[in-house]
Amino acid sequence: MLQGYGRNSSVLHSPVVLAAASVSASVSASVSASVSASVSASVSALVAAGVAAGVAAGVGLGLGWG
Repeated sequence: MLQGYGRNSSVLHSPVVLAAASVSASVSASVSASVSASVSASVSALVAAGVAAGVAAGVGLGLGWG
């Protein structure tokens, strides 16, 4: 039992497994940051467009164009 555990333990802590876990975490963080930045940029663009349209409509109504 203890020998089996020792074997499994050494496999889990082998350089290959640790490297794979590190790469996986790195890729995951990078994808997450990329998606987050993309969503943030999209939301910002939509908000800016909405504000610009609202201001234009407000100015138009104020000047009697509406």
